[in-house]
Amino acid sequence: MFGGEITVDKTKIDTEKLNRETCTHLVEIIKSARKCKYLRQLGLSESFETYFNESNTFDMSRLNEFVEEFRTKCPISNYDDYASLIDSIYSRAETDVLLPGIPNFFALSSGTASGKSKIIPNYYDIMREKSFFEFPHDIYVGIVQAFGISQFNKMSKGIDLLTRYIKGYPPVNKLPICNLSTISGRLQNDVEPQFAKHETDYKTRILTGLVYAASDRDLEYIKAVFLVTVVDFFHFFEQEFLSIVDHIEKGTLPYSSNQKEDDFFYGSKKIAEICLRPNKSRADELRKLILDEKQAGNQKINLKNKINLIWPKFYAVFAIYSGSFEPCLNICKSFCPTAFYVNSVYGSSEGLYAIGLPGKDNYLIMPSSLTYSIYSFIEFIPLNEAESTKTLLLNELEVGQTYDIVITSPLTGLIR
Repeated sequence: MFGGEITVDKTKIDTEKLNRETCTHLVEIIKSARKCKYLRQLGLSESFETYFNESNTFDMSRLNEFVEEFRTKCPISNYDDYASLIDSIYSRAETDVLLPGIPNFFALSSGTASGKSKIIPNYYDIMREKSFFEFPHDIYVGIVQAFGISQFNKMSKGIDLLTRYIKGYPPVNKLPICNLSTISGRLQNDVEPQFAKHETDYKTRILTGLVYAASDRDLEYIKAVFLVTVVDFFHFFEQEFLSIVDHIEKGTLPYSSNQKEDDFFYGSKKIAEICLRPNKSRADELRKLILDEKQAGNQKINLKNKINLIWPKFYAVFAIYSGSFEPCLNICKSFCPTAFYVNSVYGSSEGLYAIGLPGKDNYLIMPSSLTYSIYSFIEFIPLNEAESTKTLLLNELEVGQTYDIVITSPLTGLIR
């Protein structure tokens, strides 16, 4: 479990009851998957059929036997063990591989472990059948307010920065690959128009966002999937400050080199420029706030500690950071040390299963949605036996021990 250490008073928990509930989740997963390709490959399809009667009702008297057979015959695996199965879904739109039908989409991992992003099948409709929904917006707002951002509300104004496009997965069979939303994905009051998100050149897209964001002195937050995108946002602002201010004054937008050849996109951008409108007063305000009148117009701009001069109401950055993103966090804090940094759990790998814990100081870790683990089959391995294939169930845990968690999720099939 990431995000911190959890300590539980075992005397106040009915572990036998909880264990039976999580084993029942396994029954529900197998109930829908037992005729699919993966269990057939393991030779478990026919075996698991014997636990269900003709009306598809599970024999609860055999629950322990069923769980033990699953744990014995269904291996604990890593992504590579499923790669060929996932490819058959993604490349050939093969049905009934891990779960019935095909996924709604593939969630994209950050790729930090292997160097290439993983695509995780996401059978969202399976969860919808269980009345699974995202956190209501009011709950998001209430939680964030409770952790110190009192001014955060439905009408908070911000900008949503798209992460760099990750190449290597061309669209096949119309099965989309996407990043799931961060906590602030529910907010709809972005200063940047929707068209800008279709900009294919990464830097031009950020610069376009900067023109809109810097035009509005009431910007309150920035959101992105990864914090490195926010770093780019601040760095590009420094590098292109004078150009951005000129765009604000003239009511124009930056173009990448290939855009003027794209008539459709060029036309869309020209319409956006009409909506943007020239704003000389804001441009003059920005120059006065940042530029040293004694220096030439091509001076090197320094925006360190000056973000709150540009946006007096700015108070939060919503993005993902972990140990590997710590340098990015430090860079962002050099631009705006007073902001509240909200760590939004990524929805494409660990964020599918776990919920973050509150951090310290001006940090906050939040789930991207209700934790999917409430519908998962969960097992444990003692931390000092990390290579072991023998797992423990909830009622077998000991106080004072630390465990790795093994999760079988109904959202992603039988990836254990």
